[in-house]
Amino acid sequence: MNLSNYEEKVAVLKRVKRYVDDHLDGSATGKSVAEHFGYPYMTFRRFVQEVGGVSIHAYIRLRRIQKAAALLRTGMTPTEASEKVGYATLAGFNKAFFSIYGVTSSAYAETQGSCRMTEPEFRELPGFYVVGYVFQAAEDLQEEDRGGYWIGQDFPNVSGEDFAKIGGGAESVAIWVEWENRWYYVMGPPVEKVRYVPKPMKSHWIPGGPFMVFKAPPSANNTELSDNMRAVWWYALRQWLPESDYDLDDTRLSFEFYLNQDNLVFVPVKLRNPPNEGI
Repeated sequence: MNLSNYEEKVAVLKRVKRYVDDHLDGSATGKSVAEHFGYPYMTFRRFVQEVGGVSIHAYIRLRRIQKAAALLRTGMTPTEASEKVGYATLAGFNKAFFSIYGVTSSAYAETQGSCRMTEPEFRELPGFYVVGYVFQAAEDLQEEDRGGYWIGQDFPNVSGEDFAKIGGGAESVAIWVEWENRWYYVMGPPVEKVRYVPKPMKSHWIPGGPFMVFKAPPSANNTELSDNMRAVWWYALRQWLPESDYDLDDTRLSFEFYLNQDNLVFVPVKLRNPPNEGI
């Protein structure tokens, strides 16, 4: 492949990231990834640094630790998580974890892992449209990695004039939509009526009804926001909902809502055992 062409470089980097994400068990190293893609190691290392803005070693470590954090949020212990992402010793894992999250893995497991969050708020909403950018999900995307999927994505170029024609406010909404057996993430402003859809954005209807609204903890940066949103999804669907009087209403769409520090997850619900009318 010709690494002198920028678009080619971006395409190759996306394949590199996907390959790394498939090998977060410790089997991926800078040299092994370069060899897999058929590049001399020094050339490959410079390429990743130039296009990705980070060394291949730092990126592999980041993704392994982010995967470990996701495992901790499912209730796995630090020892179990460190083994899953290929660390030979717990001490080495804890050092890497602290360098990225600023807390020990055990402290993270106690807070994020157990999802100590505020109780959700019940809201009844009317239906609305979202006019959004569209991102196709990676084929191997795990469910726990779907929260905050817009973070780190390359947004298509839409002019400010075209974006203003949509008629939305400062808030953004994000949903997952299945089209032709593939999952897509759509993110953009919510609107009551679709007045204008700039290319390559798309519009999609979000039915109204009763929702439980879960708020993510405050985030200092996008890495933390991504982790917090994933933790909220896990808490809402795997911990809070099974213990509540509600079921997920899968005839409607869940969605994320972003406005300044209000980072929310809206989950459509229905009563698990509705009362019998007329009795």
